[in-house]
Amino acid sequence: MTRQRSIGYSDIFTPANLITLLGAALTVIGALHFYAISGLLCVIVGRTLDLIDGPVARRTHTSQFGAIFDATADKLAGLVLLFAVYHYKIVSIVVIALIFAYHLAVSVINVLIKTKVDVRTSTAGKATMFLHVVSISLFAISIHLHPPERSWLTIIAALIVVLSLWFAQKSIREYTHQYLKSASS
Repeated sequence: MTRQRSIGYSDIFTPANLITLLGAALTVIGALHFYAISGLLCVIVGRTLDLIDGPVARRTHTSQFGAIFDATADKLAGLVLLFAVYHYKIVSIVVIALIFAYHLAVSVINVLIKTKVDVRTSTAGKATMFLHVVSISLFAISIHLHPPERSWLTIIAALIVVLSLWFAQKSIREYTHQYLKSASS
């Protein structure tokens, strides 16, 4: 019988969890004001903080609570961001559907894996998330530009979405491999 460690004060109030909370809060606040440049900047800073909370946790203090908190905050902030870009009609519904489907697939695979082993973060998954944020940000910036510049920026944003698909399939394969490996042991 394995004994599960209880969650303590030191597991909750960590530098990494503070970064996670701040990143998610900035993303949500920015998403609610995504039509403005200040909202876009909040989203960029918030999602950038998401990229550094993991390395900070590994250098300071990791915990099961922190891992679950990070994953949950990331998904909720990402969902609010997708609703915002849909509401403000910043991004095509096809792009939103692709991003949503990716996050849904990764979430389902992670739930399956976590029943067996701790999930390792996928570099390809972080790259996918980063590219999604960059493309959404470029789409958002393009609505503030005049038609010639808007067209070029929209094309670049669309190409970044296509590039993110390669990283997305790679991360899904990595997570699936982790699941299959854990299921066979």
